[in-house]
Amino acid sequence: MEAVGAFGIDVDFAQLIKIYGGETGQDSSRRYSPAECTGIQKRPVTGKPVLSKPIFPRHTWSGRTSMRMGMLRFTRLTNAFSKKLANHVRMLSLYFVHYSFVRLHKPPRMMPAMAAGLCNEVRDMDWVVGLIDVCATEPNRPKTYRKRISS
Repeated sequence: MEAVGAFGIDVDFAQLIKIYGGETGQDSSRRYSPAECTGIQKRPVTGKPVLSKPIFPRHTWSGRTSMRMGMLRFTRLTNAFSKKLANHVRMLSLYFVHYSFVRLHKPPRMMPAMAAGLCNEVRDMDWVVGLIDVCATEPNRPKTYRKRISS
């Protein structure tokens, strides 16, 4: 999707591509931190961005950092979380509901949902748990159980 279609207005949008590489003297299979950034490329996506000016993905970095600090599953380079997409989506949903409706943010002294006009009351984790309970389905357990025949 082009940025014009996504934002509904004409925007000047460029992409900053980081190039990673180079060995740090460690065995790459045992290294925990990512490789060193060796360069960048700037690529215009839509509009007429000025490539001589700096391109800063501040909003992306800020949101990504908040998410990584809020959920430890994003702080690891290993696959230390459930590999089921549905479980991953559920965890992200839970994080974003907490971030938007429960967590008090310092600069505006309110929740983002209140600032956007989506709600006008303070929510807590009991409210989030109530939402989960309403959406949860009954477990599909059998009415009767067969006796095991031991040999």
